[in-house]
Amino acid sequence: MKWFDKWFAKKCKQAWNNSQNEGVESEAKYATANIGLTAGRPKVRGDEGLRSNSTNFALYNANGGTVVELRSYNENTDRNNTVLYVIPSDKDLGQELGHIVTMEALKR
Repeated sequence: MKWFDKWFAKKCKQAWNNSQNEGVESEAKYATANIGLTAGRPKVRGDEGLRSNSTNFALYNANGGTVVELRSYNENTDRNNTVLYVIPSDKDLGQELGHIVTMEALKR
């Protein structure tokens, strides 16, 4: 299997060199993350755009309503925070989601 490791490393280095030679045009064209090798370890470079904290949410149907799960990452404490809200089925889902998003935005 050592031949496969050498072959794979060679192909990765070729791909890295090709991506570096393409220049600035390729970086503008492909704004997604680029993966390359640096000192034998993989390095991921993402888009240099927004660096603000984000909040992800998921909706789950439940008996009698909807469960809203909000997930966020705090860089200062290096922790993922999860908050759950329950919206009863007799309430307007859109209006309640607006209240939840507003409350979470005010917490920051």
